[in-house]
Amino acid sequence: MERKRYFKKFDVEETLEIWEKSLTENKWLERRKKEIVPVSDALMRLTALPIFAKKSVPNYVSSAMDGIAVKSESAKEASERNPARLVENKDYVWLNTGEILPEEFDSVVMAEFVRELGEGMIELYSPVSPYENVRLLGEDCEFGEMIYNSGHFLMPEDITFLLAAGVEKVSVYSKPKILIVPTGNEIVEYVNSVKEGKILETNSFFIAERLKLLGAEVKVHEILPDDPQIMKNKLIPASEKFDLIISIAGSSKGSRDFTAKFIEGNGKLLVHGVNMKPGKPVVLGFLNGIPFVGLPGYPQAAFNDLEYFVLPCISRWTGIKPLEERKISANLALRVVCTPGEKHIYHGITGKIYNKYWFYPLKNLSSIISSITKSNSKLVVPKNLEGINEGENIEIYIKKAIEVIDKNIIFAGSHDLLIDIIAELLKVKFGKELAIFPLGSLLGLETLRNERSHFTGIHMLDESTGAYNIPFLSGFSKDFFTLINLSYRSQGLIIKRGNPKSIKSLKDLVRDDVRFVNRQKGSGTRILLEYLLKQESIDKNLISGFNDIEYTHLGVGAKIYYELADVGVGIRAVVDAFNLDFIPLYEERYDLLFQNDFLKNNEEILKIIMSEEFKNKVNEFKGYNLRDSGKEIWQ
Repeated sequence: MERKRYFKKFDVEETLEIWEKSLTENKWLERRKKEIVPVSDALMRLTALPIFAKKSVPNYVSSAMDGIAVKSESAKEASERNPARLVENKDYVWLNTGEILPEEFDSVVMAEFVRELGEGMIELYSPVSPYENVRLLGEDCEFGEMIYNSGHFLMPEDITFLLAAGVEKVSVYSKPKILIVPTGNEIVEYVNSVKEGKILETNSFFIAERLKLLGAEVKVHEILPDDPQIMKNKLIPASEKFDLIISIAGSSKGSRDFTAKFIEGNGKLLVHGVNMKPGKPVVLGFLNGIPFVGLPGYPQAAFNDLEYFVLPCISRWTGIKPLEERKISANLALRVVCTPGEKHIYHGITGKIYNKYWFYPLKNLSSIISSITKSNSKLVVPKNLEGINEGENIEIYIKKAIEVIDKNIIFAGSHDLLIDIIAELLKVKFGKELAIFPLGSLLGLETLRNERSHFTGIHMLDESTGAYNIPFLSGFSKDFFTLINLSYRSQGLIIKRGNPKSIKSLKDLVRDDVRFVNRQKGSGTRILLEYLLKQESIDKNLISGFNDIEYTHLGVGAKIYYELADVGVGIRAVVDAFNLDFIPLYEERYDLLFQNDFLKNNEEILKIIMSEEFKNKVNEFKGYNLRDSGKEIWQ
């Protein structure tokens, strides 16, 4: 089938210029209608006309304090030596805050500065100024005064002021009406089970909710198939009812991607493709005079395009600003590789280590949304760079308060399910965030040595001694680091339930009918595997799938569960999660290595490890032994 080329790719800045110019030329903001709404319903709306006070605030002269109303003239000479003596109902009266000030008085003295003598007599020891502690007529606003001009964004305190000023209804701009249209033959609505080859339609939810946060009215259309005639029959009539149409998927250049061709044939195509990754296959144009945005089907790509090309437009319509991202200086923890000529966006996690901020990039694959949901920061790499090396100084955008970033704890090392338990208890009991990066034991040690993480997890077997972890700590000083055992755990062969391939031992890995899935180089599991293969004189080059890499035990389990591999090496605890089977090979020791200063300031981690709650949660998994858990083992 015919595959399409991009109409013409533009840089992000040029695309924004083309898009915003077209919106202006088509007078898009003039589609906003003026609506009269009750003040109580006007929160977070943009005023369409000036608003004038219907009454003065306050509309009478009143006491601003609890105390006595006096004539300032009667106390103008008052002092400690010569107090003014006043008589109740003649020279003063008692008032509460907000009560009308009688016409014969012009000031109020606070109750705490009044000395009562009895029988209605009081003394004042300091002079009183005219209108002291008095709220004058129209102090907040005068009747007929313009309170807000048009284009004012109404906040909760504004609503309070309007109600106080007697305003019951206001003119505001209408909300933009947006239609979201999921497309694709392979897309299905949410159901309990999805057939292989079908994909759940989930993107419309986050797109709709992001738009609603900016004050838009959103409708999600039924899923449309990859058929340009059906798109025409459905969307051209819809364009008369909405202010913006957003389609999902079909914006790339595949044989069934019709969005750009549809817009080109039925409207005006402005942009098809932008030099940004993820987010390249975006479509921008007009359909029947209405702005039309074709977002990619992959969620991270759709998210980035939504952020750049849609949300700013909606913000200008409604006056609601997107969440601000503060720019700070940081260092890059892991190298990123980029394609020259394309702006690259990396969502990631930032933490503060030894007074330096370190940015850990997450996967910037278009198809992955978890990188966005886990992130607290973002790196935008300019189009002229082929990448950035680890350790380099960079500018990032943080999505959370800097105080939250400062408390972020970075764990980088070998993955284990028990680290997830620690993260959960840290959050629930102590309000601290633990970011987990499964880099493997070797790279975990390197990041800790280079002061890029707070602690790491290791399970590295020394072939010459048979000892775990300590032989690999050359370059680390006991004066600055502490090694604490977390658990012993069972490593073995993970296989399909029922063992359909009749795998018995490592020797079966070289069979032609067996597909293996491995762990990455430098991981403790990979080190153990290669040690055991040597022990049994098994040639790793004969193992089918030896270079098929996963970075976590769960990744290995998932690959076997979905029948993308027959066997892998991993921990016993993963087996039950996927209803798999297990052949034990070795018991290994899994330890945590901490910076001493960090450990002193974060004793909660040790408290968690030693707690009964932690132990009870660990006991829910098979394959762990906590006999030395929490003990310092590097003396």
